[in-house]
Amino acid sequence: MDTGAELTLQIVRRAQSYARPDVPQAPDLWLLWPGGERLDWVSTRTRLGALAKPLLVAPLLEPGMLGLWSIDTLDEERKQVVRHGVANQVQYYADKLAALGVEHRPIRFESGTSQCEMSRDEFLHWATEYAINVGITLEAAADAASARVRILPSRGRPPLTL
Repeated sequence: MDTGAELTLQIVRRAQSYARPDVPQAPDLWLLWPGGERLDWVSTRTRLGALAKPLLVAPLLEPGMLGLWSIDTLDEERKQVVRHGVANQVQYYADKLAALGVEHRPIRFESGTSQCEMSRDEFLHWATEYAINVGITLEAAADAASARVRILPSRGRPPLTL
């Protein structure tokens, strides 16, 4: 399983279900834009893993709808902006893990009924590949043996832990 693509889908699913609690948490099919592909979870994860990186990821308003753009489709000026943003994102995560004292411990997140985990290096690599327009941070787990991914919803709502 591509853990980076799985983490990306988990973040999108959680953000969308929080924004729209009236719909099921896990979509039967994902609708990928701008191509209009309809894929199940596993196929969507495989598709994410195969796309050129870095990848701009936009959870759309309707649950299960996902906007995806490779920076290769951007003009050179915008590519530089994205590269700068990605570099800042990676540095933020590295600094956050160090500040939490968990830089040598795994980053964990839920994947359906199972738990996934990534090393620091795997997580930082994920951050170079996926730029999601959702606020994301990290927190030390209650037992301080790992870090957890947190989603920061807009409008001052409480954070969501994966």
